[in-house]
Amino acid sequence: AARVRALLEGRRALLILDAARKDDLPHLPHLQMRCPTLITTRLESLSIVPPRAMLSLEILSEDHALALCREVLGERVDNARDGFVALCRAAGNLPLALNILLRRLFTDKGLSVEELTQRVADRKRAIKEVSKSDDPNLNVRASFDLSYAVLSEWDQKLFRALGVFDGPDFSAEMLIVILSEAKNPVPAETRFFGAKDAPQNNCVGCQ
Repeated sequence: AARVRALLEGRRALLILDAARKDDLPHLPHLQMRCPTLITTRLESLSIVPPRAMLSLEILSEDHALALCREVLGERVDNARDGFVALCRAAGNLPLALNILLRRLFTDKGLSVEELTQRVADRKRAIKEVSKSDDPNLNVRASFDLSYAVLSEWDQKLFRALGVFDGPDFSAEMLIVILSEAKNPVPAETRFFGAKDAPQNNCVGCQ
C-alpha cells in the first residue's frame, strides 16, 4: 500500500483493484487517496469506505449463455440445444468458463458437448474434494484445469515453465531459452542471468 501511494503521489490516475478478497481487507483502507478507485470482487461486500456507486453484475441468463455458444459454434448449438444448456449450467453460466469450454469444442471436432459437460462435472467434483470449500471460482477453475489436462506432456511442462516469468510479458528470446533448457538441461549455476543481460525487445503477451 505504501509503495502504491508513493508511485501515485501528486498524480491523477484510475486505480483498479481487481478480484479483491478477504485477505486484502487489511490493506484496502490504507489505499485511500485522491485517485478514483474501481474495486472488483466476488464477495457480497467489503468492509471499506462506503462506495459512491455499486454495480452488481449477474451471471449470464440461459438465453444469453446460448447466444454466446452460437457466437462461437454457430448452428451446431441449435442442433443440440439441450446439451449446450447443460454445458452452460456446468460452467455456472460464467462467460470466462463458458468461453474456455466452447473454444475446446471448436478445436476438437470429435468431442461431443455431452462428453465435455461430463468432464467439467468430474473436474469440479475433484477440485471441490481437494479444497473442501465452496469456491466461488469453482466453475472457472474446473474449466482451466480441464484445458490443462488435455495438453500433451510436453505442452504441460512448457506451460509450467512459463511460470518463471515475473509479469504478464516475456520476449521471444526468453521463450527460446525456456524451450532450449527443456530439451537440453544445463547446469544449475549457468541458468540464471541478470536483468541487464535479458533481451528487451520483441515482447509478446503471455496468453
